[in-house]
Amino acid sequence: MESRSFVSIVVAVLFMAGPAGAAAEETQRSGFWGGIDIGAGYVERAVGSLESNGTDIYMGFKAGYVLHPQVLAGLELSGWNQQATDREDPTRGEGLMQVFLISRLYPMGDSNLFAKIGGGWVRQWVNGPAGKSTLDGWGATVGVGYDYSLGRNWAVTPFLNYSFGKAEDQKHQAVTLGVGFSFY
Repeated sequence: MESRSFVSIVVAVLFMAGPAGAAAEETQRSGFWGGIDIGAGYVERAVGSLESNGTDIYMGFKAGYVLHPQVLAGLELSGWNQQATDREDPTRGEGLMQVFLISRLYPMGDSNLFAKIGGGWVRQWVNGPAGKSTLDGWGATVGVGYDYSLGRNWAVTPFLNYSFGKAEDQKHQAVTLGVGFSFY
Protein backbone atom coordinates (compact mmCIF):
# COMPACT_ATOMS: atom_id res chain seq x y z
CA MET A 1 0.00 0.00 0.00
CA GLU A 2 1.39 3.42 -0.86
CA SER A 3 2.06 5.68 2.10
CA ARG A 4 -0.29 8.43 0.81
CA SER A 5 -3.21 5.99 0.57
CA PHE A 6 -2.41 4.62 4.01
CA VAL A 7 -2.37 8.09 5.59
CA SER A 8 -5.58 9.13 3.77
CA ILE A 9 -7.45 6.09 5.11
CA VAL A 10 -6.18 6.71 8.64
CA VAL A 11 -7.19 10.38 8.64
CA ALA A 12 -10.66 9.55 7.30
CA VAL A 13 -11.24 6.88 9.97
CA LEU A 14 -10.12 9.19 12.80
CA PHE A 15 -12.32 12.08 11.65
CA MET A 16 -15.40 9.90 11.10
CA ALA A 17 -14.96 8.16 14.44
CA GLY A 18 -14.47 11.34 16.52
CA PRO A 19 -18.11 12.48 16.75
CA ALA A 20 -19.36 8.99 17.58
CA GLY A 21 -17.43 8.97 20.87
CA ALA A 22 -18.49 12.47 21.90
CA ALA A 23 -21.55 11.22 23.78
CA ALA A 24 -19.65 8.43 25.57
CA GLU A 25 -18.98 8.54 29.32
CA GLU A 26 -15.93 10.68 30.08
CA THR A 27 -12.80 8.74 31.02
CA GLN A 28 -11.41 9.78 34.41
CA ARG A 29 -7.64 10.11 34.11
CA SER A 30 -5.80 10.07 37.48
CA GLY A 31 -2.96 8.18 39.17
CA PHE A 32 -1.09 5.49 37.29
CA TRP A 33 -2.01 4.66 33.70
CA GLY A 34 -0.96 2.01 31.20
CA GLY A 35 -1.98 -0.01 28.21
CA ILE A 36 -1.16 -2.11 25.20
CA ASP A 37 -1.16 -1.10 21.51
CA ILE A 38 -1.42 -3.25 18.39
CA GLY A 39 -1.46 -2.22 14.76
CA ALA A 40 0.38 -2.05 11.47
CA GLY A 41 3.04 0.36 10.36
CA TYR A 42 4.34 1.33 6.96
CA VAL A 43 8.10 1.33 7.63
CA GLU A 44 10.71 2.81 5.29
CA ARG A 45 14.24 1.77 6.23
CA ALA A 46 17.68 2.45 4.80
CA VAL A 47 20.84 0.62 5.87
CA GLY A 48 23.82 2.13 4.14
CA SER A 49 22.87 2.19 0.45
CA LEU A 50 20.16 -0.52 0.78
CA GLU A 51 16.53 0.59 1.14
CA SER A 52 13.43 -1.39 2.04
CA ASN A 53 9.80 -0.56 2.82
CA GLY A 54 6.80 -2.53 3.82
CA THR A 55 3.89 -2.87 6.19
CA ASP A 56 4.90 -4.56 9.44
CA ILE A 57 3.11 -5.68 12.60
CA TYR A 58 3.37 -3.16 15.45
CA MET A 59 3.02 -3.80 19.18
CA GLY A 60 3.63 -1.59 22.18
CA PHE A 61 3.28 -1.38 25.94
CA LYS A 62 3.01 1.90 27.83
CA ALA A 63 2.80 2.94 31.47
CA GLY A 64 3.20 6.11 33.44
CA TYR A 65 1.58 8.65 35.71
CA VAL A 66 -1.18 11.22 35.18
CA LEU A 67 0.40 14.59 36.04
CA HIS A 68 -2.87 16.41 35.33
CA PRO A 69 -6.08 15.08 33.71
CA GLN A 70 -4.83 16.68 30.47
CA VAL A 71 -1.13 15.65 30.79
CA LEU A 72 0.15 12.06 30.99
CA ALA A 73 3.85 11.13 31.16
CA GLY A 74 5.28 7.67 30.80
CA LEU A 75 7.49 5.07 29.18
CA GLU A 76 6.64 3.26 25.94
CA LEU A 77 8.23 -0.02 24.79
CA SER A 78 7.24 -0.70 21.19
CA GLY A 79 8.38 -1.87 17.80
CA TRP A 80 7.74 -3.46 14.44
CA ASN A 81 8.32 -7.13 13.60
CA GLN A 82 9.78 -7.07 10.09
CA GLN A 83 10.49 -10.79 9.80
CA ALA A 84 9.26 -13.45 12.21
CA THR A 85 11.87 -15.51 14.02
CA ASP A 86 11.97 -19.26 13.41
CA ARG A 87 13.23 -21.85 15.93
CA GLU A 88 14.08 -24.17 13.04
CA ASP A 89 16.08 -21.48 11.21
CA PRO A 90 18.07 -19.20 13.54
CA THR A 91 19.00 -16.94 10.59
CA ARG A 92 15.40 -15.66 10.35
CA GLY A 93 14.16 -12.66 12.27
CA GLU A 94 14.34 -8.89 11.98
CA GLY A 95 12.78 -5.95 13.75
CA LEU A 96 12.91 -2.43 15.10
CA MET A 97 12.28 -1.63 18.74
CA GLN A 98 12.12 1.59 20.71
CA VAL A 99 12.09 2.65 24.35
CA PHE A 100 10.68 6.17 24.55
CA LEU A 101 9.77 8.67 27.22
CA ILE A 102 6.38 9.94 26.07
CA SER A 103 3.83 12.56 26.93
CA ARG A 104 0.16 12.53 26.00
CA LEU A 105 -1.47 15.96 25.92
CA TYR A 106 -5.26 16.41 25.88
CA PRO A 107 -5.59 20.03 24.64
CA MET A 108 -9.35 20.31 25.25
CA GLY A 109 -10.49 19.48 28.77
CA ASP A 110 -13.85 18.13 27.62
CA SER A 111 -12.46 15.91 24.84
CA ASN A 112 -10.65 12.59 24.74
CA LEU A 113 -8.61 13.68 21.70
CA PHE A 114 -4.88 13.72 22.44
CA ALA A 115 -1.49 14.44 20.89
CA LYS A 116 1.55 12.31 21.72
CA ILE A 117 5.23 13.24 21.60
CA GLY A 118 8.23 11.25 22.73
CA GLY A 119 11.77 10.18 22.11
CA GLY A 120 14.56 7.92 23.26
CA TRP A 121 16.48 4.76 22.42
CA VAL A 122 16.07 2.70 19.21
CA ARG A 123 17.46 -0.74 18.34
CA GLN A 124 17.43 -2.44 14.95
CA TRP A 125 18.13 -6.19 15.13
CA VAL A 126 18.69 -8.89 12.51
CA ASN A 127 19.34 -12.62 12.90
CA GLY A 128 21.83 -13.91 10.35
CA PRO A 129 24.28 -16.73 9.59
CA ALA A 130 26.87 -15.13 11.91
CA GLY A 131 24.35 -14.69 14.75
CA LYS A 132 22.32 -11.76 15.95
CA SER A 133 23.35 -8.27 14.85
CA THR A 134 22.09 -5.13 16.61
CA LEU A 135 22.44 -1.42 15.96
CA ASP A 136 21.58 1.12 18.67
CA GLY A 137 20.65 4.77 18.30
CA TRP A 138 17.97 7.37 18.96
CA GLY A 139 14.50 8.16 17.69
CA ALA A 140 11.35 10.19 18.22
CA THR A 141 7.61 9.92 17.68
CA VAL A 142 4.57 12.19 17.33
CA GLY A 143 0.99 11.05 17.09
CA VAL A 144 -2.71 11.62 17.64
CA GLY A 145 -5.43 9.45 19.08
CA TYR A 146 -8.82 9.38 20.72
CA ASP A 147 -9.89 7.57 23.91
CA TYR A 148 -13.31 5.93 23.51
CA SER A 149 -14.50 5.36 27.05
CA LEU A 150 -15.28 1.84 28.20
CA GLY A 151 -16.21 3.14 31.65
CA ARG A 152 -14.59 5.55 34.06
CA ASN A 153 -11.11 4.00 33.95
CA TRP A 154 -10.84 2.08 30.67
CA ALA A 155 -10.67 3.19 27.05
CA VAL A 156 -10.15 1.78 23.58
CA THR A 157 -7.86 4.12 21.67
CA PRO A 158 -7.42 4.31 17.88
CA PHE A 159 -4.19 6.14 17.07
CA LEU A 160 -1.93 7.34 14.27
CA ASN A 161 1.81 7.79 14.92
CA TYR A 162 4.77 8.97 12.91
CA SER A 163 8.14 7.68 14.16
CA PHE A 164 11.68 8.07 12.95
CA GLY A 165 15.12 7.08 14.14
CA LYS A 166 18.77 6.45 13.40
CA ALA A 167 20.86 3.54 14.68
CA GLU A 168 24.43 3.81 13.38
CA ASP A 169 24.06 3.56 9.56
CA GLN A 170 20.37 2.48 9.69
CA LYS A 171 17.65 5.13 9.37
CA HIS A 172 13.94 4.51 9.49
CA GLN A 173 10.62 6.29 9.44
CA ALA A 174 7.20 4.76 10.02
CA VAL A 175 3.53 5.69 9.90
CA THR A 176 1.58 3.41 12.22
CA LEU A 177 -2.18 2.94 12.57
CA GLY A 178 -3.45 0.92 15.46
CA VAL A 179 -5.74 0.51 18.42
CA GLY A 180 -4.82 0.53 22.07
CA PHE A 181 -6.48 -0.55 25.30
CA SER A 182 -5.73 1.84 28.17
CA PHE A 183 -6.51 2.08 31.87
CA TYR A 184 -6.35 5.20 34.06
